[in-house]
Amino acid sequence: MARDVVAVITDSACGIAPQAAASFGVLVVPVSIEGGGESHRDGPVRSHAAATMLGTAGALRTAAPTVAEMANLYRAAADSGADRIVAVMGGVTMSDAVTSAREAAPGSPIPVTVVDTGTVAVGQALAALAAGAVGIGGASADTIAGIAQEVGHRTQMYATVETLEHFRRSGHARLLEDSLGGVEPMRPILRVNRNEAAVVAQGRGEDGARLAVRELVNREARSLRRPVGAVGLSGDSLDPEQISLDVEGPVLVMPSPMSILANAGPGLFMAAATEMPEAFHRLFDRMTARGDATDESLAWTRLERI
Repeated sequence: MARDVVAVITDSACGIAPQAAASFGVLVVPVSIEGGGESHRDGPVRSHAAATMLGTAGALRTAAPTVAEMANLYRAAADSGADRIVAVMGGVTMSDAVTSAREAAPGSPIPVTVVDTGTVAVGQALAALAAGAVGIGGASADTIAGIAQEVGHRTQMYATVETLEHFRRSGHARLLEDSLGGVEPMRPILRVNRNEAAVVAQGRGEDGARLAVRELVNREARSLRRPVGAVGLSGDSLDPEQISLDVEGPVLVMPSPMSILANAGPGLFMAAATEMPEAFHRLFDRMTARGDATDESLAWTRLERI
């Protein structure tokens, strides 16, 4: 009996580079960014472009893929030969994408399973890549969805930003209120997991905050059997010593997409480490053998100093 062809879908807030998405069989639907009377499709941006948009456009607003856009993507996946779809989306408390994915599902010509990963950005990227890898390996839709959910839920993502101003502008500061205690920290360090976010520490300057994030993630990684790390950042500092993780496995480094910067503001640095399925490691090893992942610490996105 022939196995179902399963399409794995996510949205651009995860920050997966196009070549990585293609290698892992993941379809990416873009988020929209609106501000200054203009609308842009999401994607990674250079730090000077991000600073210009954040500084001159006033409050930027992100718009998750609409129900119609998700429905069109479902039809396109079916037309391309998919028998089932697994949509791996950002956490419902942080993104409307999972709601659009769910509302579009009943009208899809093929069955759709929607996964609320409970995380965003690099945490969501790890869940989507895990799903893509097991999908390429021939797993069922239920297995793919289960892996994506498991990776999303066990991934503790840590991040630091300059201030919480952009979280307030975007309305996401409500997730942090219980952990603030009425104090406005400079260089806050955040933890995101299972649709919850909290301020867990305060960094001493940009370098100190980045170091604190890396140390928190390294501590998580030491308890994992075969960890994979991920780093998302904005800014010009690409010194490997400032962004490296002490992870015995591949570390994926990605420029943050504009949809994340619009909500978090400049100076964003994020990192996470999690246990990934064996299918991910097999596929990554094949990519390395082909020369598609030539640098273990900068796996898919070659960053250059501006």
